[in-house]
Amino acid sequence: MEEVEGNYFKETAVSNSLSNPKTHVRRLIQQLAQGASEKQEAIALAVLSALSRQSLFMIGPPGVGKSMIARRLKKMYRSSSSFEYLMNRFSTVDEIFGPVSISKLSKEDKFERLTESYLPGASVVFLDEIWKAGPAIQNALLTVLNERVYRNGAQETPIRMQALIAASNEYPAPNQGLEALWDRFLIRYEMLNIQNESAFHEMLQLPETETVIHKELQLDEQRLAQWSEKINQIRLTASVLEFITAVRKLITAHNSQPNAQSQFYVSDRRWKKITELLRTSAFLNNRTEVNLVDCLLCIHCLWDRASQFRQVKKWIFQAISDCALPKQLGFDAVQEQIRRFRGQVQITAMKEQVFQKEQPKLLENEFYLIENPLYPHNRISKDDFEMLSGGTMKCPLYSPSGDSETYYVSRLSETEIEIAKDAKSHRFQLRSSVQNIKKLIPKTISENTRNALNLQAMRIEEHLTACLEELQGLLKKELSKENGHLFIPAEWCSELAAEIEQLIRHLHEDYLTVEKLKKSYGADH
Repeated sequence: MEEVEGNYFKETAVSNSLSNPKTHVRRLIQQLAQGASEKQEAIALAVLSALSRQSLFMIGPPGVGKSMIARRLKKMYRSSSSFEYLMNRFSTVDEIFGPVSISKLSKEDKFERLTESYLPGASVVFLDEIWKAGPAIQNALLTVLNERVYRNGAQETPIRMQALIAASNEYPAPNQGLEALWDRFLIRYEMLNIQNESAFHEMLQLPETETVIHKELQLDEQRLAQWSEKINQIRLTASVLEFITAVRKLITAHNSQPNAQSQFYVSDRRWKKITELLRTSAFLNNRTEVNLVDCLLCIHCLWDRASQFRQVKKWIFQAISDCALPKQLGFDAVQEQIRRFRGQVQITAMKEQVFQKEQPKLLENEFYLIENPLYPHNRISKDDFEMLSGGTMKCPLYSPSGDSETYYVSRLSETEIEIAKDAKSHRFQLRSSVQNIKKLIPKTISENTRNALNLQAMRIEEHLTACLEELQGLLKKELSKENGHLFIPAEWCSELAAEIEQLIRHLHEDYLTVEKLKKSYGADH
């Protein structure tokens, strides 16, 4: 048995067969990330953006590995070419899209560019300092990014580009007409210098080597076409649509606040592209439908500035754990079922009985009166009395004038306390009265009634069991270290797992509630 380990992924019993997309892509990412300290997540996102035919923007200072990721990404294709360019304010269209063909212009009077060794002819494109490009380049890129076509003279030509990565150490300047181009970059990722000191030392000691991808892992046009066809068949579930609705509502509510420091704008086109990204993620994780774990990828897609990242992440987790996941599991429905079951038990299997019980009388809506005290302070507050338990604790007692003094007080019963001072203790009664207390107690029911109640309980417990199995399956299949999601970092998986475990606790509490109700009418008799 072979075991492959990495900082970001771990896989055991690696199959020789690559018909499994998750196994294939996991191994591919592992090889692309070899020796790239703290860049595994960025590489995984670059692979996902390429396979979903979306674009990736990386922001960060020089020297953090932005261009390295683009160069490595080219290696995952069996037959590919790349185009890399550092933009500046003097960059020309010729340098990006190719020079004008002199022979076409002179002989055929046609304006066409020779694109083969330039962006339109490349499989993987890396454009550094993209915001320094001039308007002509930016306008051409809009069509390239959105439709994957290039208008070469009089004809629109499909381009071969599988992946486009852009980078900069700054955000697009406001009010410069860059909003449309910025919107085209679906995944946005902040690149930083290595943070972990041991990882930094490892990077210093590693020799500079060429990234080698095994030929069996490299993707060819046939496999890409097969995957693309299957990705188009991936379903968006009702819970995923519920999640998107919840996020949109959170964004709208934020934007409507008069004191909102920054506005969030997510176009319809962007949401459409997000769903394409989620479908790709689902397929590559061996599923036929998008699930809510895939939806964590939206964290990379909804911010415009890094300062907004934390807010977006909070919204995404909130939309999953508070809205979409309870909706998917039918939490409201099961709560309603339990409420109705409790009501049915009370109506058919319980009867009301009145008991007489001595209760302390409330004075001035705040105090209980201590009968025949030996001390000048003869009142105890209701709240303090309720807090007293079997032990002795310091507690203030009050006089009619309102001043107080601290004593050691014990609660002996519902109407009796013990007060200690100066090594002496005395028992006192609280002024009380006998009150009628109504209580539900079981009554004898017929076998048919018991069977009907048992049937209701069984349906609720089946629902709860199905919910528990679904949540536990999600933890095992998507959020565990062994089977973890290809593109979600372990930290986020742990955070979502904690939210799911909280829901599991709630389900167990509901299960206990049903069991107590069953016990109250003698379900096992």
